[in-house]
Amino acid sequence: MRRVKMKTTEERITKIVRTFHSEADVEFYDGTGFFRVILPLPEQIEPEDIPSWLVAVNLIESSLIQLGYRAVPRSWENGWCDFYVDDKNFC
Repeated sequence: MRRVKMKTTEERITKIVRTFHSEADVEFYDGTGFFRVILPLPEQIEPEDIPSWLVAVNLIESSLIQLGYRAVPRSWENGWCDFYVDDKNFC
């Protein structure tokens, strides 16, 4: 029987985020259940890349919501968004 190494929650979240945007960063706030997803600002990228930036934002947010996380009501206009565990829907 093969042993499978279980990934930590932080590793899983980081992998999901970077799947949709390779330059994304994730900051975790120990013991709080909050974490911040940071993307390069649209003004730091070429105009033709803005649609793909918006797609990445939507894919990251919807993927994390499916896992039981919620975005703090705040826009991505600063290039980041905070998330927290939604205890009512946590998987």
